[in-house]
Amino acid sequence: MNLKIAAATLAASGIAGIAQATPMYFDFTGTIFDGSNTAISGGFNFETDRLLSAGEPAGGWQYTFVDWQPVGLTSPSAFLNFGGQELSFPYYENHYSLINFADQCTSAPCEPNTADNFNLMALTSDLPWSPDFTGTLHTRMIIVINSDWETLDFIDGPTAVPTDIVTLPLYNLVGIYQENVQDCVAGSCTWVSDNQFSFSLGTVSRGLGARSVPEPGTLGLLGFALGGILLRRRRPPVKPG
Repeated sequence: MNLKIAAATLAASGIAGIAQATPMYFDFTGTIFDGSNTAISGGFNFETDRLLSAGEPAGGWQYTFVDWQPVGLTSPSAFLNFGGQELSFPYYENHYSLINFADQCTSAPCEPNTADNFNLMALTSDLPWSPDFTGTLHTRMIIVINSDWETLDFIDGPTAVPTDIVTLPLYNLVGIYQENVQDCVAGSCTWVSDNQFSFSLGTVSRGLGARSVPEPGTLGLLGFALGGILLRRRRPPVKPG
């Protein structure tokens, strides 16, 4: 999604909050599509009480929930690890993340080239963009798309809620990472540099609430117990006296 389009959509939408207050995560591992088979892993963190509904756009088939300019985060909005790099979002001061449901198909089988999917995105920039923005803009973006290529109608946009991302079926998953620099004059921008790649998703772990990670104290007790077992196994037998 282009930063300019996203910002304009949010500015034009009537935004209303939702009442839930549930943390969600969507983690993945995969491989970069560049022939190198470079492993990649990452994930998203959302809290439903922070997500705002951007309303139904004029086209009538996209339903978006946005965490705009998050502050006081206990976990990064998104993270990505590949080729020795560890990226965390927000990377720059200006940031938003979103969950988007595309419901262009209304009955199965869907017409060819109709959008029926959900996608997750985090976008961060060093300067706030506006329709008359002038300056050099640095942005980074990560997006994961779950789409159906079998013409199934599996998204119900009007009733979609953010927590659906942990229960909807997963079909064809693809991710995109992009970092770019643009020179803009009065809102008209030209590309200075653009580094992007796409990647497959091989495994996904998603859920509500905190991730299932042992507490440090539990890990310490487990290590102590295992150490005791190893010492017992290595102790030489006692010779009869």
